[in-house]
Amino acid sequence: PGPLAMLTDLDAQQNIARMHQVLASAKGYVGLLQVMGSKFTSSEAAMRPVLEEAKKRGLLFVGMEASNEDRGAVIAEEIKLPSIYIDLKLDDVASGAAIDARLTELEKTARERGRAVALAEAYPVTIAKLADWVGSLTFKELALAPVSAVVTDPGPAERPAAAAKGAKGAKK
Repeated sequence: PGPLAMLTDLDAQQNIARMHQVLASAKGYVGLLQVMGSKFTSSEAAMRPVLEEAKKRGLLFVGMEASNEDRGAVIAEEIKLPSIYIDLKLDDVASGAAIDARLTELEKTARERGRAVALAEAYPVTIAKLADWVGSLTFKELALAPVSAVVTDPGPAERPAAAAKGAKGAKK
């Protein structure tokens, strides 16, 4: 998994220190992306402190449903951490035809739900296909947006009764 991977056999402080080290090496990030790690994300004891730290830092969580035991979405909802799940991976098969098919699927999901989130690797074929696809979005009446624009923001943990009563379209 790499030298700074978060692991279930580390304590919370060690995993948080690893997260800080990774974040310190990057710029412009908005959140955490779950890749692999179904063992880690299915562990409440391992996952909760990391997501709580992400919330303290004003970050969001982008998850991949690795298994039915995944705790990411549940914990994120409980602690009111802005989060979203990836709808599909574009280049599980790194071929032009396969990526084109996945982009078509992504478009369909976006039209049905009003948004879709995809994950892609930086393979040359993926970058070439995405460059062509992005040029077609205006014609297709679709827009490319950062994940931060489509993430679910659960809002404050609790709202005063009067504010909740008067709010239109409030989520339950």
